[in-house]
Amino acid sequence: MRDRKTGRIIWYLFSAVLIKWGVEIAVATFALSCGLRSNMGIGAVSSIITIPMIVWIYRKDQGRYEKQQESWWKYKAASRYGMWLVMIVGAVTACVAMNDIVMLMNMQRISQVYQSTEQIIYSAPRWLQLAGAGILAPVAEELVYRGMIYRRMRESLTAVQAGVFVAILFGVGHGNLPQGLYAMVLGLLLACIYEKFRNIAAPILFHIVVNITSLLLSWYGGFEWILGTEGKAVGITVLATLITVIIYVKIKNIRQEIR
Repeated sequence: MRDRKTGRIIWYLFSAVLIKWGVEIAVATFALSCGLRSNMGIGAVSSIITIPMIVWIYRKDQGRYEKQQESWWKYKAASRYGMWLVMIVGAVTACVAMNDIVMLMNMQRISQVYQSTEQIIYSAPRWLQLAGAGILAPVAEELVYRGMIYRRMRESLTAVQAGVFVAILFGVGHGNLPQGLYAMVLGLLLACIYEKFRNIAAPILFHIVVNITSLLLSWYGGFEWILGTEGKAVGITVLATLITVIIYVKIKNIRQEIR
């Protein structure tokens, strides 16, 4: 009986990510059997299939929370459009800061998996990079990691406990050290945003802006310009980090009100 109960708990908490992984494996297997080898295309199709499945489960959870007048769900951010704009600025500065730190530490050179992943992303047509990595992947990942796993963990864990656990899971899921550490830090920011806004659209938007900013800077030589001289690279990284921390503190102090 205890094993059965443990199994139900594990499924309740992690079913979303298991569904996501299952879809990715199924799509990749089908694509390879048909001779299709576009990893970015496979990822985009996987996200397109995953998103409506997770949205359906997420909406069922929402209905249950509202019906039960669940305490976490009763509150929302009191801030209006101004705080959303601040959050978008924070996404841009967070992207610059985190990417600069990875590159300044030469972390990308120690991971062949990271280099392969980077090549897969940037060898695809730009429209596919934008659709797949810029929009579809963030939507799918936020629905799974924050909308489902984090949200369900908050039923019994504190915000810090749930946020750290999901950030680690999010990082490990990226499969290499540079992206893993990057994703863990990003995951902590996204958990804070979801916790304060109580609206899944907030972390989705933040994640999309981070990814699109990274794509644009890569396409148009932004990172090369930043890293052109050591002094400029360090200065911009410190400034971007400082702005990100200030915005993080502002988001953390958002006042909440009853829905």
